[in-house]
Amino acid sequence: MIDPIAKEVSREFVPELPTSPWCDSEWWDVYNLANKHRGIFAEKWLKELLKLEGYKVDKGIPSGKGRKGCDLLVNDNIRVEAKLSFARINQGTRKLCLDEFTWLHLDETTADVYALIGINPDKHLDYHVRRGWRTEHEPYYIIYLLQEDLEDLIAAEIPSTIYGEWQLCGSFLQLINYGYDLRKFPY
Repeated sequence: MIDPIAKEVSREFVPELPTSPWCDSEWWDVYNLANKHRGIFAEKWLKELLKLEGYKVDKGIPSGKGRKGCDLLVNDNIRVEAKLSFARINQGTRKLCLDEFTWLHLDETTADVYALIGINPDKHLDYHVRRGWRTEHEPYYIIYLLQEDLEDLIAAEIPSTIYGEWQLCGSFLQLINYGYDLRKFPY
């Protein structure tokens, strides 16, 4: 039980109005998860989707000392990394921005397939569309990149690096035509 004085004092730290444009979204509960739990959610969701498509999906290879793992193992030998991103807030409009994602911590040596999951704002929310970008609304989608695709993107200097790790964002989606041809698991 919380101390009554602590409860009273805490009220000044709790905002009366929502602090995120995601608060009215169906994805709010997932958005509110800690990053580690968002990752676990993405892995479990992807696992269930792939199983529905008839794939055998097991837990991935754990990371260890000097060893890099992967999130899922499909059909006993296909290493898969699941990466989840929610649409970001456009700095100019302060609104969620359709198709503006950042997939972090991409390592071209950990997987055969990278499942990039992008979650857009709900259609009823007031969101921003970047000039020159598509206006078609998709609630979410999964783009499957092969290891060699990621290596090619790195060679072409498409991903950026932060703290020594690759990330995909910005015009990457336009470059691959929003991944329309990369929506099916490639094996």
